[in-house]
Amino acid sequence: MATKKKPVGGAYLLRDAPSDVVRGRPSRPPRSSAPPEDPSRATTPPPPGYVESGFPEPDTGSHSILGALRSGRVPGPPPLPADLPPPPPTDVESLEEPERASETHRRIRAGQKTLRRIERVRPTEIDALGAPSVEPPPPNALRSRLHELMTSAPGTESLVVDRFLAIPGGLQAAAQSFPGPLWFDRRLPYRKLPPGRHVSAIAAMLVVAADDAAPYVEWLLGHSDEDIRFYALLVAAEVPQPSYTMPIARLVLDGNAGVRQAARHALAGHRTAPGFNDALTNIRDLCQLPKVRQVWKLRAMKALAELGDAESAPMLVETLGDGDRAIARAAHNALCELTCQDFGSMRLPWRRWLKAHGRQHRVAWLIDALADRREELRLGAWTQLVQLSGLDCGLSDLSDREAFIAAQAEYARWWRTR
Repeated sequence: MATKKKPVGGAYLLRDAPSDVVRGRPSRPPRSSAPPEDPSRATTPPPPGYVESGFPEPDTGSHSILGALRSGRVPGPPPLPADLPPPPPTDVESLEEPERASETHRRIRAGQKTLRRIERVRPTEIDALGAPSVEPPPPNALRSRLHELMTSAPGTESLVVDRFLAIPGGLQAAAQSFPGPLWFDRRLPYRKLPPGRHVSAIAAMLVVAADDAAPYVEWLLGHSDEDIRFYALLVAAEVPQPSYTMPIARLVLDGNAGVRQAARHALAGHRTAPGFNDALTNIRDLCQLPKVRQVWKLRAMKALAELGDAESAPMLVETLGDGDRAIARAAHNALCELTCQDFGSMRLPWRRWLKAHGRQHRVAWLIDALADRREELRLGAWTQLVQLSGLDCGLSDLSDREAFIAAQAEYARWWRTR
């Protein structure tokens, strides 16, 4: 067996060992709590008055982390401010009792399996009535009423309109938000134009306001947005006002087809309003002016025909000879729609017919057209008579010519006894 000799300079000499000298592992140098100094920083002092950073020198007292490392102990958390309220209590129910903690640690040391500690946190019950609340600021009455009006469902807006109209500045705020959430969207398919009160809650409020809302509706009729003009025309059609007549007459020349249709519909509802005849006169004069744009003449003749302006028939007959064939064709189409007759594109047959029947009322023209052999003319005359009288006389789109001829007597009786 090898015997150990006296160490010499950290080495042990062993007899009969594979190696005569076995060197031991040198002892580790003592750890330093501070990092090694940077030689470049140690040899290069900063210039006078130089401040390396804006942060203060670290605290090396007993309450700092650096001071704790130097002192060999870890400090506890700093004291909380005296005015800080205590944290709310948390209801924690542990499935493992506290007194069994020592038994758990004993099992862990023995390598035995232990149950996983599970904690169940139950949320605190919230009492909406007893919970403290901050008093909200007083609401803006106009804004809240406007929001209440705009979110009203069809048929329930009457509950809000009266309260809204009682607020000063309500009509102006509603006009600026017009039309609001729509009940009727013109971009969706529809068969006929609805009344203004069915457009939206704001539109229904403007209909109820009537005379008081007239300046705001007139302002909306001249709006730059075509959708706003369209919906404003539906409101104006339901509540005729003398101040609406000329703005509506200008919109029959609008660049949007839907706006023009709504304008013709609204102008037809102003037949009894002052200024209606003057509006028709202005439209007729527009068709005869030589330097007017072609597209305006086409739109004006369409409006005269749809409005049933019988006084424009002589002007339309003479326009058949216009050098611009687009204007001549528009005059011919307008004559066919106005009279429900068709004598071609030459002026002479139309002059003869107008000389024989020009003094009759336009309703008599429509009743005579029920016997025409052309189906499109019969249906056109019958459609207009239904709009004027409200009577369909049992006719439909599929009725034959004999049924329309038989209905002439009933429409003539209505016209005499109206």
